[in-house]
Amino acid sequence: MLSPVVEREINEYYKARNGTPAGVPVVVVGVNTDQTSQSNTDNFIRSVGFDLVLDDPTWKSYAQFGPGNSASRYVIINGLADSSSHKQWEVLFNQVYFQPRQPEIVRAVIESVKPAAPTPPKIIVQPQSQTVTAGAMVTFSASADGTTPISYQWHKGGVPIAGATSPTLALSKVSLSDAGEYSVVVRNAAGSEASQVINLKVLEPVRAMLSGLRRLENGGAEFVLTGEPGRNYHIEFSSDLISWRRLAQLTATDAKVVYRDNDSTAGPQGFYRAVTE
Repeated sequence: MLSPVVEREINEYYKARNGTPAGVPVVVVGVNTDQTSQSNTDNFIRSVGFDLVLDDPTWKSYAQFGPGNSASRYVIINGLADSSSHKQWEVLFNQVYFQPRQPEIVRAVIESVKPAAPTPPKIIVQPQSQTVTAGAMVTFSASADGTTPISYQWHKGGVPIAGATSPTLALSKVSLSDAGEYSVVVRNAAGSEASQVINLKVLEPVRAMLSGLRRLENGGAEFVLTGEPGRNYHIEFSSDLISWRRLAQLTATDAKVVYRDNDSTAGPQGFYRAVTE
């Protein structure tokens, strides 16, 4: 069998299929042993069409598999380090010339190489329980090892969440109805594993409160903001409860936050409010 047939029946055959049915990649390397001219290697590449060609005018690589002569030699070697069927660098086929029906024979030898047995998934990063205030953004994450591809499916209360099939589950502006138990199941061809069950606790937001309002000698006003620690609030002012003007942004703490409005122009009356950011 001539090299162009090997290119068509082996190299191009497996390139078109992205390897064997088991997913093992196939690489065909041509070796040119023509000693007459270095340029013959280029001619060999052009005439055959191989992607990879080695120049071996001294027959050194050829001699690794048998005595050197003028005959074409065809060798199949397993290059997979973790094959479940053969040792790495094991010679599976070594023959001079081909018989007319040998493309099928060679393919059978190639396809006898099996990849490593799939490893069941193992969760290495577990999701964690969280307690947040309503309106917050919540993100649960998990990570698993094992033979890829690995799929993820998040559950709430044991029921799959539609579309939640990535390693991360993001919940935006959570409400009290989002509270509950969550988990994720990872799966591949070898099996599946469920994560620990975690709990999302959603608290009602602390309502902001303004208290202790008093007039200052300069005509301004002073009052105290009480709210959810760490949350930002906008302080706004109005003289008619219709049009509001933003005065400042305050961040609530565990202690009372005092705000002083030295530029108050309330006149006979004025109103303040705190708006959640």
